[in-house]
Amino acid sequence: MKKIIVFLMGVIFLVGVVQLIGQTYIGEIQNVELYGQLSLRLAYLAFLTSSLVIIISCLVKRRDQDARALFKVCILFVVFAGMFNIDIIIVGKKFDLEQLGYYNSWVQFAKIIVLSLLPIAALIYLFFVKNTKRFYRQLVFILSLVVLVVIGITTNLGYGAYGKKLIFTLLSESFYPINTYLEWAAYYGTGYIMLMVMSFYFLTQKNLISFVPVLLFPIYFVALLVYPNTIADVMFINIAYIFSSITILLMAFFKDRVIFMFKE
Repeated sequence: MKKIIVFLMGVIFLVGVVQLIGQTYIGEIQNVELYGQLSLRLAYLAFLTSSLVIIISCLVKRRDQDARALFKVCILFVVFAGMFNIDIIIVGKKFDLEQLGYYNSWVQFAKIIVLSLLPIAALIYLFFVKNTKRFYRQLVFILSLVVLVVIGITTNLGYGAYGKKLIFTLLSESFYPINTYLEWAAYYGTGYIMLMVMSFYFLTQKNLISFVPVLLFPIYFVALLVYPNTIADVMFINIAYIFSSITILLMAFFKDRVIFMFKE
């Protein structure tokens, strides 16, 4: 099972890198509306590609894999792939191309963080799988979250201090209006990785709480369709969904495990 999970992380990483490179390249055209239109097409392509690869990979059952466990992994990864693109697709339906362009550029800065940290998340998952002692798994789990919080705060401060320069370097001055919300992208990016690490920690424990992101996803999806009046509302919904899931997982971790951390 661990091989297919690492493989699917690689799929999300590879598709995300290609999408990010494409967005960065078209961002240089200095036309926000055209950027939004082309980025929307990239989002459709990335979501369909990653979802199809994930589903096909999970349908190819190997002898050492449990069919039900494989199905759960598939659903979880489809949700993580959806989090990467479904918001862009909905923004493309609800707002004009200029607003879509601004939103896509904001997401681009969050994806930089996600793609930078995704290989580390894969290594953390492998540690959870290979280490049989609960104490060490829990210790690495807590340390990982602490490090991610520090990274989130640091990138937030970095985006706040150097946002204008980053926007002009990676995109163009046409995208300067997103500077107001750029610090939020740091929390969105680190929160995505934090949620992935936590979900796969509980998955290795065969704990159904790992599917909190799946259970909350329909609420997230409906909220994206109904609530937003501005792209800032969409950003807020993204962050609220991620950190609501993280909060529930943290409550489960501290409720069931910390008391017994030092008993082994």
